[in-house]
Amino acid sequence: MITIPALQQSGCLAYYPFKNNTKDMMGTYDASTTSQYIVNQTGSEHIILDGTTKIELPEPITASSIGTFCGWISCTSLSDVYIVTRCRTTANRIFSIRYWYASGQMRLIIQVNNSGAPNDSIYTIIKDPIPWHHIAVVANGSSWQLYVNGALQPTVILSGSNSGKWGSTITSHDYYTIGSMQYNNGEEVFSSFKSKDFMFFNTALDKNQINAIIMDTIIY
Repeated sequence: MITIPALQQSGCLAYYPFKNNTKDMMGTYDASTTSQYIVNQTGSEHIILDGTTKIELPEPITASSIGTFCGWISCTSLSDVYIVTRCRTTANRIFSIRYWYASGQMRLIIQVNNSGAPNDSIYTIIKDPIPWHHIAVVANGSSWQLYVNGALQPTVILSGSNSGKWGSTITSHDYYTIGSMQYNNGEEVFSSFKSKDFMFFNTALDKNQINAIIMDTIIY
């Protein structure tokens, strides 16, 4: 069972169950949104981002060079999904975790951008993105690790390197959200998906820790 002391011990900075609100259960980083909420058939709440709304995150969620993001995702269509993005309005994307639909494949991709071109761009394939999946993106200081439903996935380096560091790329910038991407021409693009139990850690979780979270938050 997930408890706040156990999460604190694991280095959890923010935990958003998305149970009828966008409060941070760790008590520090409450978010805001105008999105709607629903209850699924088993009574587990989750948030729906409908392609017109976003969740604005306070800063800084993660400031160390290592860290973990994890959460449950369900796509509503085969299209790009902006899961977590951190942007500077003068330099496009700085950091993003997203589903990227390309070449007939849905890819879970992490991109880190310090100077206008991605330094790290790493992805793995999501074979069927419509049902619920638990995803975890781990920066361990030497490489990125992508987990889907608790299993470490093979990755492809699309461009740049695989440094496994995200520290300075997501602090002291302009724009940090779930569900949208903003570009330096002022354009903002939204995406549609369902999500629950988003967590941010300042530690690199291992497979056992990720699977323990899955078992405590699983959607049946």
